[in-house]
Amino acid sequence: MEVGSGSQLEVDIPRHKQLRYITFYSVELKTPQGHEWSVDKRYNDFYHLNESLKSKAFASLPLLPPKTFFPVRDAKQLQRRKEDLANYLRALTAREDILNSKEMVTFLEIDSHASEVLHRAPKLVEQIDTST
Repeated sequence: MEVGSGSQLEVDIPRHKQLRYITFYSVELKTPQGHEWSVDKRYNDFYHLNESLKSKAFASLPLLPPKTFFPVRDAKQLQRRKEDLANYLRALTAREDILNSKEMVTFLEIDSHASEVLHRAPKLVEQIDTST
């Protein structure tokens, strides 16, 4: 499945919300066709995405902002974390190979929120050799 050619996603993380000791980052997405949606993600979701992409051997991944020993609660630190995570996602979505990966489509919920921008690759039909 592929995101349509020239279909660069706009990515932003304008806000966050905290529930108890957990911070959720609101990732807002928009396609050039005007499709908009948002998904809430924890830092651990970003971390697992990064690990999954590394395991698939994607070359030259952007750096994920590092984990912190203590939860990020300070307003300035939270603002910096939102900016760093947004820049990380922008770098990922700028790469067509990553943007079209199953991991990224799932993480950004593209198939649920903007399936009309996906191009489905034709299924290959196995050809049976009848000469033997």
